[in-house]
Amino acid sequence: MTDADRIAQLQEEVAYLRRELGDVLDASKLDRVRRRLGIEPKQAKILLRLYKNAKRVVPSMQLVELLGDEIQLNTLRVHVSRLRERIGHTAIRTVYGEGYTLTQRGIFVVRQVLEDLEVRRAA
Repeated sequence: MTDADRIAQLQEEVAYLRRELGDVLDASKLDRVRRRLGIEPKQAKILLRLYKNAKRVVPSMQLVELLGDEIQLNTLRVHVSRLRERIGHTAIRTVYGEGYTLTQRGIFVVRQVLEDLEVRRAA
């Protein structure tokens, strides 16, 4: 298998993973992403939801509902702030009054982590 074939295969796998993330996030995938980036489970849920909705604004209230446990908007802001510390301050953009979106850098970071996890799993 050539490098180009391997890259094409990885891109197909990443596309498949994005489709499969849906509303119910795979617990093992969340855990692997969480461990790889050194983030908390709720932060991994936020990150993967933003990735699933790449280039679109995810409303803050949707993220609050995703996290459950009767959390407040301020708690969401703390989780996003800590995520930014781990993956880069420019990776997540706040759309004031609406929610959050991943920037190109954020999309790249998540894609690299997912690809790395898939390569390790395949090996």
